[in-house]
Amino acid sequence: MKYITLFLLILTCGALKAQQINPNEIHKSWVLSKITFDDDSEVPDDEPLKYAYIKYSFNSSGKAGYSTLYYMKGGGFLFEIKNNELIFKSEEGNPMNAFLINNLTQNSLIITQKGFKNGNIRQFLKYYFTPEEGVKNSIILTKSDIYTVLSGDTIYNQNPKVYPTYKNDNFQDYLYKNVGVKMDDKSGRIAASFIVSKTGLPDSLQLLEGISNEFDKGFIKAFNKAKKDWKPATLNGKNVSVKMNVDLRYTTSAITIPNYFDGNKAFAAFKNKDYETAIALYDKIIASDKYDITSLYKRGLTKLMMGNITGAREDWKTIQKLGATTADKILEKYNNQ
Repeated sequence: MKYITLFLLILTCGALKAQQINPNEIHKSWVLSKITFDDDSEVPDDEPLKYAYIKYSFNSSGKAGYSTLYYMKGGGFLFEIKNNELIFKSEEGNPMNAFLINNLTQNSLIITQKGFKNGNIRQFLKYYFTPEEGVKNSIILTKSDIYTVLSGDTIYNQNPKVYPTYKNDNFQDYLYKNVGVKMDDKSGRIAASFIVSKTGLPDSLQLLEGISNEFDKGFIKAFNKAKKDWKPATLNGKNVSVKMNVDLRYTTSAITIPNYFDGNKAFAAFKNKDYETAIALYDKIIASDKYDITSLYKRGLTKLMMGNITGAREDWKTIQKLGATTADKILEKYNNQ
């Protein structure tokens, strides 16, 4: 979902008249809070980005991070602000795409995509972002956010309000690159949990699902090598311990290539309101890869458009069971319907 979402988000925008801004205000992490059309009208629920979790991070050195997971910063982009446009660049500095900045203050970032299709102006999306720190402060923790209490020390489950940070962009990417065991033409999944203590030290590693003795040993070695690369979570100004989960999934080209093309066909059918075809294609994809969160989310959305709210909730709850937060916002709306 990450790359599809990013592609949709950073479409080229045209020049529109906008307010004068202070570019330095952008240097923080921003979380998507709302999407409308560029005329401020409501976006329907069949827009895949409407309930998506999207986070942009910008720093003063011109680096930009993008993530659809709250506990990751993402990376691999550069940015600049020029003539009230937010311009994204590749790591080599080549311009990629841009947004018009409608508003940029200490507490608000609003950007709009503009462009042309078949020579005619069409509606585009306007994105409203809130500083991540403000989003975290607004979250109220519940009992389900507590993993356990040991000797008076509360250990929390990872959640959008309380989570430790890895020093680089993405801990999962680090593991993929450093396990040291090739998975060419093999499928498998390794799932693990661990606790990052209030001192920032990861410990209590548990392998919940492994791949092979050799691979699991490589995973543990890579995990231990990065023990000093964490910053502890904080709550109310104090460091706290948090239980984290990590999930590495491998599949073969014999699965991913057909699924990629079927996914494109399914999304096109969905956009054309041919929901039966879309469902059939998503069923095929998920049958070959039960961990495909993007297809689970979109199949749920297709079921919703067909009036099958129960079926939609089942797909989105499956995503939650897989440890992803992709469907949290849309489930919040439809969980009791």
